[in-house]
Amino acid sequence: MLKSLKFIGKLAFCITAVLVAAVIIFEAQAQASETSLEGFRELKVAPGLAVGDDVIDVLMPFLRGHPESEEGNPGLEMKLRKADYGFQVDIIQTGFLDDSVSGHHFRGGVIRTSNGQWELLNMHLRPICARGQNVDGYCKTTAKPAPPAMFIMLGANSAGALHCVNVAAEDVLNVREGPGSRFATVGALAHDNCNVAVSNACEGKWCKVRSGDLSGWAHTGYLYAAN
Repeated sequence: MLKSLKFIGKLAFCITAVLVAAVIIFEAQAQASETSLEGFRELKVAPGLAVGDDVIDVLMPFLRGHPESEEGNPGLEMKLRKADYGFQVDIIQTGFLDDSVSGHHFRGGVIRTSNGQWELLNMHLRPICARGQNVDGYCKTTAKPAPPAMFIMLGANSAGALHCVNVAAEDVLNVREGPGSRFATVGALAHDNCNVAVSNACEGKWCKVRSGDLSGWAHTGYLYAAN
């Protein structure tokens, strides 16, 4: 009887030790996932420009314009947590009406400057892929080519790589900081501009483009091959 009790006691101790170890491992993995940048790509932040009197002023460009539509199931979540440099911020937008990207997860850092203002130190983006997988911060899909072959830039300034802007004569095609209308406009392409080079860096129907000194993201539905 005594041996049985000792065995049961040792067994209970072992089970408890295993459970405690599992909890520690789980918490460590959770903390790592909260700070890891795996699957994110860096968004360039211009020094001294992303500054505001309040944190919300600094982060507003990432919040404005969402949800894009009343359709689907849009959501917006923002978290701030203390970090060594100041605060880490996570912004998760979901419910995009896209065939490959269903949401965006922004992760960056903000600090309180010496004059009492807030400044954005860095920002990274991880797409929430509707299908396919996240590769280096971009959604890759095996269901169909992304982007279509006609949008793959064969070479810088080559005739086969150039496209024209297909919008109304009185309209322009906005070029944005990122792949979606939720991103700020960095410029515009005029009607019938046929000097637009389109790269193969795309998310859904949005691709990186360049025309002269202007570069950014544009919706390829408003472009057609120049040749």
